[in-house]
Amino acid sequence: MTQKKGKLYTILLWITFALLIIGAVMYVSASLGMFARDPHRFTMGIVKHLGLGAVGGLALMFFIVRYIPTRLFYRYAYVFYGLSILLTALVFIPGIGFAHGGAKRWISLGFISFQPVEFLKIGVIFALAHWLVRYREKIRTWKGFLIYLSHILIPVVLLVKQPDTSSIILIFVTALVLAFVWNASWSQLLGSSLLGLVLLGAFAMYSPYIQRRIDIFLHPDHDPLGAGFQARQAKAAIGSGELFGLGLGRSAHKFGSYLPESSSDSIFAVYAEEFGFVGSVVLIVLYLAFLFFGIRTAKRARNAFDQTIVFGLTFLIVFQSLLNIATISGIIPLSGFPLIFMSGGGTALLVSLFEVGIILSVAKRVRRRNP
Repeated sequence: MTQKKGKLYTILLWITFALLIIGAVMYVSASLGMFARDPHRFTMGIVKHLGLGAVGGLALMFFIVRYIPTRLFYRYAYVFYGLSILLTALVFIPGIGFAHGGAKRWISLGFISFQPVEFLKIGVIFALAHWLVRYREKIRTWKGFLIYLSHILIPVVLLVKQPDTSSIILIFVTALVLAFVWNASWSQLLGSSLLGLVLLGAFAMYSPYIQRRIDIFLHPDHDPLGAGFQARQAKAAIGSGELFGLGLGRSAHKFGSYLPESSSDSIFAVYAEEFGFVGSVVLIVLYLAFLFFGIRTAKRARNAFDQTIVFGLTFLIVFQSLLNIATISGIIPLSGFPLIFMSGGGTALLVSLFEVGIILSVAKRVRRRNP
């Protein structure tokens, strides 16, 4: 029994289309509350999300599949890594970087603003994959393992200063997942995980930002109209959807000030209110299907670098999305993880489809399955 060449590409492409269509429809629906308050802002949001993000992202995705060989990403992995670090550092330069919600994570170029951490995540994966391919035998030694982890040191320092704890956790966990794929020892994985938890706990002790989020998670009723408002309203919206939902466009929580960030961080709550438990399960299954076929693509990739970046990028897309669903559902503390393909942000969607383009490029050229 053999795997037809291109079958994984086709499956992943259709899953991507399904998520993208759901995301586009939900972004418009979740933004209707914005339309009632500010039609101009609504129009600009649609142009950025659907024009730049969806249409521009699809064009970029197919361009990568058609014209950009993955060997170029291997050759220039550290160039991309270095540029992504420099781009992230620009958030601290007055006049270029700006703060929102107490964190300095955005760059403004006048006509567009974006979070450079989206590029940083990809740059780190490229650098880690390049090192693993060149020094594959050293990953099982503690010296080699520490050199490997040193790739995330500068990114973590930059993210601590913003602060962006969610991205720190994501980059750290992604690095450990790739190390696991390359057969790092359990002592290395468990030891570094324990050290990471200790450092995160120490950072939380001196960070009111993290303490506030943990307190909201543990005691959402302490400040129901203040810090705990978003968490409570998100749960209320999800609960309102019950089994089959209220129907597309019928969410009440997206209007007025009932649900903060309804078209971005909290968009899953709007989706669950409109499509209910059944619709939510369908969405989660789509993300898990993307993960499953992404991993199959990685296993059948033609070379070690392709295998590693597909593992990393697939994990990056799905892990963020599942964590977003978990935070909005109240399973874990609130975080800044986006729901990929759905959360508002034209540049973020463009970058996500750039990542998908790399995965599809590898999927189109996978090896046939051995009998």
